[in-house]
Amino acid sequence: MSSDGHRPEPALPEACAAARKLIRAFVDNEISHGQDARLRMHLKACAACHAEYVELVDSVASIHSQLKSIRELDHAERASGVETRVPPEDAPEPARPRSFLARGRSQRMLRGSGIVIALAAAVVLVAVCWPEQPVRSLTARSTGGRISIGNGAMVDSGEQIEWVRGQWCDVRVGSTAELLGPHGEIAADGPALVLLESPDPMRVRVQKGELRVQGDVVVTHEHAVVEFAGARARARVIGAILEIACEGGSAVIRSSNGSTEIEAGQSARVAADGTLELGRAANR
Repeated sequence: MSSDGHRPEPALPEACAAARKLIRAFVDNEISHGQDARLRMHLKACAACHAEYVELVDSVASIHSQLKSIRELDHAERASGVETRVPPEDAPEPARPRSFLARGRSQRMLRGSGIVIALAAAVVLVAVCWPEQPVRSLTARSTGGRISIGNGAMVDSGEQIEWVRGQWCDVRVGSTAELLGPHGEIAADGPALVLLESPDPMRVRVQKGELRVQGDVVVTHEHAVVEFAGARARARVIGAILEIACEGGSAVIRSSNGSTEIEAGQSARVAADGTLELGRAANR
């Protein structure tokens, strides 16, 4: 027992202590491919660390939601302009007020004008000095059937929801979804399971299913990382194999066995051991 009368908390097992550090690295988007794989294996086996992971991800999601509200308020303030009317130079000088009441009205008008000018200056200062906040979340939209986000939030056809880092998007069998980012988008046909690793740049992990990618998107898998640039492409998971078909733009594929770049009309296949096999993209 410590000197203040409190019983010290038991030390975490070494594996759990290492996992807690990796959880924080994941939330900060500073985790490597190998560390990510080790963390996921540990979370599957350790309920305590999984609960810690869920709690931290939910906290980050709550903060992102609050920041979104602040950004919306900021944008509303920027959109509201203040127009100041300046009289022409040859306009006659207004007559001097002849009474105490008239002088009071004039002074109140001047004070009111000063407040308006000060508010206008404040709005301009915010617009100039407050930089645009980075993207904190994406949009997941059901284009048919039902999808679920995070811990079970259901999205029916035609509806959409905010999608934050660390949340899975589960596209059910027979359903379709659009995952919309700032510089790219993904269409997924169920069954598909996709994790948002980073909103900007848009980086997702595909565990199963087929994705249709447009724009600048990073797709990761257990054995590879694919960086699409201005692309129109497909990424499909078959067991432990990742298949990439590039119909437009380009894609850089990195695995444990090296990296390669493919362009429009080319395809690639990444095996479980990281082996890369190149081919021609089939017309679809």
